[in-house]
Amino acid sequence: SAVSNLVNEGTYEVRFGQRFVRDFPDRSAAGKNLPNYSASAFPTLFPYGIGGVESQTELSFIEHIRYCLLFSDRRFRIHQSFPFVMFGLYQKRQALSSARLQVQRRDFERDMKEILQVSREDLKATAAEQERSLPVSDQKVKKLLANVKLTSGRVIGTDQSRASLRSKIWSVALFMGPPSIWMTINLADIHDPIAQLFCGEDINMDNFNDLQGRSANNVIRAQNIARDPYAGAKYFHVMILIILETLFGIRTTCKRTYSKQGLLGRVSAFVGAVE
Repeated sequence: SAVSNLVNEGTYEVRFGQRFVRDFPDRSAAGKNLPNYSASAFPTLFPYGIGGVESQTELSFIEHIRYCLLFSDRRFRIHQSFPFVMFGLYQKRQALSSARLQVQRRDFERDMKEILQVSREDLKATAAEQERSLPVSDQKVKKLLANVKLTSGRVIGTDQSRASLRSKIWSVALFMGPPSIWMTINLADIHDPIAQLFCGEDINMDNFNDLQGRSANNVIRAQNIARDPYAGAKYFHVMILIILETLFGIRTTCKRTYSKQGLLGRVSAFVGAVE
């Protein structure tokens, strides 16, 4: 039975280790047989154990991930954990490279004493309180949080990145004046045939018919988006760029932003944020 097999399953040829897995490339070592995290963690994506992220090719981490997500067979983008694990590693590297403690000069002496008094147990207790949505009870930690900021604004998805974006909005408003219009754009990716096209549905865009070439079942359309999060993100990115350029005359590149006459005239400045 299944229970007896579980009890008497014996030993394994490959056993778990006692140390954390190294997810950074070993730049100091040389050779082609070095262990690679992504190739070992995802054997179905790298069946021969080669070609892992940051293995031998001189390619940056984020560029290698983008290359994997562009595979025509879509095996990387529809994998249940690969996109999310790689995004977590990207966040981790951003945090390690940009995390700093910043205090005001006039409060430096006091904040230094507060930092030295806070112990690891105090921080763990505070973290447990915040996970339960409780207020911070430790006064030392409370003062530390009130006077010290973690300047990790470049880390995607953190509170500090949102605070950095809020500062940019205030800066634009102070320099250019209050905004003339506030706008929220909500895209329905489940019901849009373009999103289903990105998911791999057979849709003839040259002879487009909304009632053909895609499933009429809302559940199947939702499953397509849930199965391929990369397609949902690509749909959102492409549609926002099209809306900005077509309706408002705004075209952005990696180096600069261009503005021409649009529905609201010529836009002098704008700030866009993704929730």
